[in-house]
Amino acid sequence: MDKINILYVIWSLGLGGAEQVVISLAKGLDKAKFNPVICCLNEKGKFADELEKTGIQVIALHKSGPLDLSIIDKLVRVIKENNIDIVNTHLWGANLWGRIAAHKAKVKVIATEHNLDTWKNWLHIALDKWLSHWTDKIIAVSESVKYFYTHKVGIDPSKIVVIYNGIDSAKYNCAAADKQEFNIKEGEAVIGIVGRLVPQKGHRYFLLAMKEILKKYGDSPQRGQYPIKGIIIGSGPMENELKRYSQELGLEKDVIFAGLRTDIPRLLKMLDLLVMPSTREGLPMIALEAMAAGVPVIASKVGGTPEVVIDGETGILILPEDPDSLARAIVKCLASSAIRDKIVEGAKKIIEDKFQLAHMIKNTENTYLELIKSKS
Repeated sequence: MDKINILYVIWSLGLGGAEQVVISLAKGLDKAKFNPVICCLNEKGKFADELEKTGIQVIALHKSGPLDLSIIDKLVRVIKENNIDIVNTHLWGANLWGRIAAHKAKVKVIATEHNLDTWKNWLHIALDKWLSHWTDKIIAVSESVKYFYTHKVGIDPSKIVVIYNGIDSAKYNCAAADKQEFNIKEGEAVIGIVGRLVPQKGHRYFLLAMKEILKKYGDSPQRGQYPIKGIIIGSGPMENELKRYSQELGLEKDVIFAGLRTDIPRLLKMLDLLVMPSTREGLPMIALEAMAAGVPVIASKVGGTPEVVIDGETGILILPEDPDSLARAIVKCLASSAIRDKIVEGAKKIIEDKFQLAHMIKNTENTYLELIKSKS
């Protein structure tokens, strides 16, 4: 049988859960059966190099603005020039333009939904419902995402399949990054937040929680045997705003902005806690990564997060948009090695049982094969 040509369409290959899913699928698909090509609507992004070094083609279309309709014909040309059999789109912009282009090119199309997109207005929802009629299958990364799109958007549930995100646990059996690179002293507990600097990720709540902890507990044993240091890993449109806010809170010596990094496993191993004060999530990749690295996770109870972060068993859940709740959870976790050990053990088990990369790849491959079979 000829190889099945898969075109992944996404905005760019930067730091983000959806981007990491695309990268993992492109690298992990059975190359005897599938030939992956990645098309970025904007620029290639920082993580494109690692794919191109393995021989995977990455195409950048440099979309000029939100209403650049020429992107449709550019995508159609990419589809035809690469003899694409299935287009798999990821995130809102790609789901919109990629599905229109796939319909125009008359090829099969799958849209992957990564979030509970509560930000969508009536127009976005109307477009989603309209485009669903041109979509052969929709992949939801969690049961919560499927529920949102069936009950809130009104998409036929028979079109939606849930495929959990997965990771390669072996990647996180690595040495930790050197704390000295960030001027972190030995004995300081490192509290990290990893992701794009956008409102959804709740960085402001993290900064407020850090301020509360330092103000209330100082160096007292109530928050553990050592002082703390915060680190924000990632880049995005809120970077300058968050740096100013950190200075306003007097945290310039207590919170480090590390920028965009490609060595996430090493950085995770350096952390004592990972926090995720997000306001919405689909199925957070960074939670899976931290859990595989043996780092306790504290996360907002939103979206699909409780499907992996089970309160008191595989992590700690907090109220969203509540820095006081986050501060209390950080103090509680740092002060008790028994709590940390319990959730780390539970986290590693759930990752092994439900969120392995091999499971995600195999389930996705099966979805592709079923589409090709139905086409035949």
